[in-house]
Amino acid sequence: MSPVLDVEGLTVGFRNRDEVVTVVRDVDFTLQEGRILGLAGESGCGKSTSVLSAIGYPIPNSVRLGGRSIFRGTDLLQSPIPKLRKIWGRDISYVAQDATQALSPLMKIAAQLSEPLRLHLGMRGDDLHRRSVELLENVGIPEPEHALHRYPHQFSGGQQQRIALAIAMACQPKVLVLDEPTTGLDVTTQAQIVRLIARLIRDSGIAAVAISHDLALLATICDEIAIMYGGEVAERGSAADIYAHPRHPYSAALIDAVPRVDEDALVVGIPGMPPQRVAEGKCAFHDRCRFVEARCVEVHPVLVAVSADRSVRCLRTAELGVISSQRVSSLAVKAGSSETASLLQVKDLRCSYRGRHGLVAV
Repeated sequence: MSPVLDVEGLTVGFRNRDEVVTVVRDVDFTLQEGRILGLAGESGCGKSTSVLSAIGYPIPNSVRLGGRSIFRGTDLLQSPIPKLRKIWGRDISYVAQDATQALSPLMKIAAQLSEPLRLHLGMRGDDLHRRSVELLENVGIPEPEHALHRYPHQFSGGQQQRIALAIAMACQPKVLVLDEPTTGLDVTTQAQIVRLIARLIRDSGIAAVAISHDLALLATICDEIAIMYGGEVAERGSAADIYAHPRHPYSAALIDAVPRVDEDALVVGIPGMPPQRVAEGKCAFHDRCRFVEARCVEVHPVLVAVSADRSVRCLRTAELGVISSQRVSSLAVKAGSSETASLLQVKDLRCSYRGRHGLVAV
């Protein structure tokens, strides 16, 4: 089956005074009908830049340095904005991470739902109204007829996200971009939205890409995951396989940093900060990696296939195999293990608050 969207060799830079800094390099991915690709990584690793550039969106101050993005025989990277505007919202839809910012506070829900239907499908009158009600029903908004006449602030955060999803699904798009769609929601609402997204995509056959820093969340809804770091793909494979058996040190570190309700263990943070540009002549993760060795700062690793559906960008992949977890049981810490006690040691802690007459020690 041919992909709905085929991205190859995508390279993007940002203008910085007199130079162009490369922030995304040689990113490849494909989107298939009814399947979800997850892009995971910390903020600044190139996830959103890659996807927005792939759909042709002109990110301010960015420069596309190479690659192609084929949608229905058209290279979106070479298409003029007027042509792309006919594709965005109809064939390719976007769900932002913050619905309170994405929805206009000055327009009722009916007006915001009807805009893409009128613009792209030419709907009017009763057909437009029926479709609007149907969209709200599909995403679980109670009393959809009444909801059409309300403003965004009259809905909860989870309901606002459902409405944003309904707007994105209005024209039955072929590609859906989900940019951290559960950020800021409580855990229960997050789970509901994730299940809703998975159902809508499977039922409609949409090709989707979900962007998140939460690898555990992506593992629950995605078919495939690409881990991004320093503007490049660090690891790619099936979602279940990567989450259960990470082979790149960064993938393992992301998993270790996420709390789990089914495991009595302490999370482990990732030291340092991610790079602001693509690394040259060295591994981008070397200064934060627990497996670093001399050659890691001398050779830039390439993405190597380790199986039919698994690729890893690491010089030590063959010898390391599956990366073991660093997480330690909290019971071991309570028992006073010398190995783990240092995780919780606090010495000479002093606190104060600022009162009317200066700092007061507590």
